[in-house]
Parts: sequence; C-alpha cells; structure tokens
Amino acid sequence: MLFRSRRLLARIHRYTLNRLRAEISPVSVADFMRFLFTWQHVTPASKLAGPEGVRAILAQLDGTELPARAWERDVLPARLDRYEPSMLDMLCLTGEVSWARLSSGPTQVVGATPIALFMREHAEAWLAGSIGQADNVPDRQISAATSIVLDALRSRGA
Repeated sequence: MLFRSRRLLARIHRYTLNRLRAEISPVSVADFMRFLFTWQHVTPASKLAGPEGVRAILAQLDGTELPARAWERDVLPARLDRYEPSMLDMLCLTGEVSWARLSSGPTQVVGATPIALFMREHAEAWLAGSIGQADNVPDRQISAATSIVLDALRSRGA
C-alpha cells in the first residue's frame, strides 16, 4: 500500500509540475521587444513629458554611461515629447541629477566621452566604484583653493 501511495504522490507531483510549466511560457521576441520599447518610453504612446519625465528617465537609466553627445541628441529626445536641454540643465543645477565620467580614459572631454547621469542620492555609490583621474594627482602639487574644490568634487561629485 505504501508503494502505491508513493507512486500516486509522484504522479500528482509530475502532473502539477507539468501544469505549472505549461502556464509559464516564453514570450516571442517581437512581444519582448514591444515591452522593452514601451518600458524604455521609446514608443510614441509611452513617451514622457517635462522635467518630471526627464527625472523618471534618468532614474531608470541611473548610472548608465553613454557618449556625452548621445544624451541630448539621441537618448532623451527619443523618450520625451518636446525635449528641451534646459530641462536637464535645471535638474543638474538644482542638484537632483549629477554627472560624471565613471570609467577611466583620456582626460580630454569630447562628444564621444562616456558620461554617466545619475540621481544625486546615488552619487556616493556610483563615485565609489569609479576610477577618477583626480585621485591620481598628489595633493602637494595643487594650490589650497584647488584642494578645496577637489575635496568637494570627491565628496559630492560634479
């Protein structure tokens, strides 16, 4: 009797697993791409607007490093209705959003230089993981005023 009960429980377990697996099926690539475009606010119906929209997009892309020119030329206009550069400027000036170069590389900034935009409350975490060029400058080679600015940049970011 015990052997038959064990087989019965195993069969019930197998049926249950098969039923659960049938309920969970992968979506098609086309459905997944539609989801991603909507989630990233790239489709016309899902675009955001205004400074709140910029804030929401930057919160979603928090810490993503992209070429400097791509942020205002490609990324933000593709996700916002009537994007104006002053929207991003205002968020940076009020301190809600910061920017920095988190990866190492040449010190010259050009349009292709990777820049990360991130929410100010996450600045410490992003900057702690970055390799800053300013950290390689010996403090004895800079003036007192420069040292104050450098300390502020190290602790609070750009």
